Amino acid sequence: MSLPILTHIIDYNKAITNKNAADKALAWLQGQYQKTNPNVLKEFERIWRGGHSSGQPLAFKDVAHYYDPKNPNHGKAIQYLDSHVAAPTLQMFDDIWFGRKEPDPLPAAPAHPTPAPPHPQPGVTALPILTHLQDYNRSVTNKANADKALTWLQSQYQQTNLTALKEFDTLWRGGHAATQPLDFKNVAHYFDAKNPNHTKAIHYLDSHISGPTLQMFDDIWFGRKQP
Repeated sequence: MSLPILTHIIDYNKAITNKNAADKALAWLQGQYQKTNPNVLKEFERIWRGGHSSGQPLAFKDVAHYYDPKNPNHGKAIQYLDSHVAAPTLQMFDDIWFGRKEPDPLPAAPAHPTPAPPHPQPGVTALPILTHLQDYNRSVTNKANADKALTWLQSQYQQTNLTALKEFDTLWRGGHAATQPLDFKNVAHYFDAKNPNHTKAIHYLDSHISGPTLQMFDDIWFGRKQP
């Protein structure tokens, strides 16, 4: 008998001895949903984000890594997947997870969302935070707007999700929390795409933001709105 998806996700960060096999299983499972029932993936993402769809697909490996048992949206979202998976698919997922089988050659699930066009127009889905920060030191023409957007975004986390802000800080510093909070403008300035801690930290922010907040951040960044 195979274990439900939720049990695997709960165990991912506390009991897994072979994360390579687990990551293969997660990529394979996401590929199955993409091929057979993409609407389930969209609804899963909407539930995970608390009712807000971002238009950016969540990689299942990131879902497992950032799963928070104290966040009811996370539990509900994965239970939704469990209620929309065929028994043979779940069994194969379980077999790959525990190294009993290897997945058939399939296109791998994306490790990161596909970047949207660099200059969206009003009404187009907002770019993820990570894309903005990657562009900050190479293609931003109006840093005044970008800095306003970063200051506004940091204030939103301070007002609504201080825990996410602290966890972001810990991830950015490689697991070491500091009493001095990171300023988002400095984060953008010193962002190093080759530093996995930086990327993980920004991915964490992207997985803990509502659609309207991300859209407003994007609008301020590109000068469409003022904070």
